[in-house]
Amino acid sequence: MPVVNKGETSFRNFIYADDDSVINHWNKFGVDDWRLDVADELPDDFIAGIRDQLSTNQILIGAVWEDAANKFVYTQRRKYLLGGGLQATMHYPLRNLIRDFMLGEIDAKVFTTMIMTLEANYPKSAFFGAFTNMGTHDTRRLFTEINEDEELTKRAIVLWLTMPGVPCVYYGDEMGMAGGKDPDNGAYFPWDQPRGEIFNHFQRLLQSRQPWWQQSDWFECHAIDPDTLIYTYQKNGEHEMLQFNRKTGLSIIKY
Repeated sequence: MPVVNKGETSFRNFIYADDDSVINHWNKFGVDDWRLDVADELPDDFIAGIRDQLSTNQILIGAVWEDAANKFVYTQRRKYLLGGGLQATMHYPLRNLIRDFMLGEIDAKVFTTMIMTLEANYPKSAFFGAFTNMGTHDTRRLFTEINEDEELTKRAIVLWLTMPGVPCVYYGDEMGMAGGKDPDNGAYFPWDQPRGEIFNHFQRLLQSRQPWWQQSDWFECHAIDPDTLIYTYQKNGEHEMLQFNRKTGLSIIKY
């Protein structure tokens, strides 16, 4: 890949500032939103320059692997979420928490502490609008991460799709495809494979997911015991409480 000086005016003009820049060229075609891969390699003012070219209806998402509110790159504290830059990030920290919790590598208390720390660190819109993913082109596939255990994978999907954020399903994960890191995670979609229980499970969960969860006034999570989380969403006085046990699954309590 080419190495470029991202502070060079001509390069910035080419990417975002000129009327015929890369960003503006595709904006004219009606691109809905933008995702910046490896946002760590783009200076904050470069990201801000891209953001300035977007309409109020477009969202700028960045691929950030850690807590984006406390990220240091090349000894510099990044300002991704402090205004004028990214509006949301890929939520790899949540992915890792779900994986580790489901595999028994952390308990519910650790999960709760970490998810509530992320909520405290992130602006509200970035926390509820985070791009939540369990599998991507940069990771092992969900089914492989959960030891190719179908029932455990199904419960992991439940926890994932009931957590705050905007779920994004990496193609094939809804079919229970297995695969390690690149290139093993990039196999062709199994068009001829029968839609199995994991696929049906995904469909049911996505259809029952509450849209207002990602626009909630607040979210709160507690540990009942090492295996059990209880978490609550609140919006305009309406509450929904969910209890999740990594061994038995989910129950929902409205009040």
